[in-house]
Amino acid sequence: MDIAVCDCMDQESAATLVHAFVISRVDYCNTLLAGAPKVTTDKLQRVLNAAARVLTGTHKFNRGLSRLLLTELH
Repeated sequence: MDIAVCDCMDQESAATLVHAFVISRVDYCNTLLAGAPKVTTDKLQRVLNAAARVLTGTHKFNRGLSRLLLTELH
């Protein structure tokens, strides 16, 4: 049986987890990331994109995902 973690919690709980595990770490390391190489920032961007998909309930290859994320998360 394949159940995603996102299916087992409500939107508010998912947002709390994303903030606790992802956003807080990015904020904490912000000064180190300012001069980081592109390889590092690309990896970080993939993590942030995955976190955004968790919050919006979308999949990686959905059409119009960028537009949806821009309007919902900003």
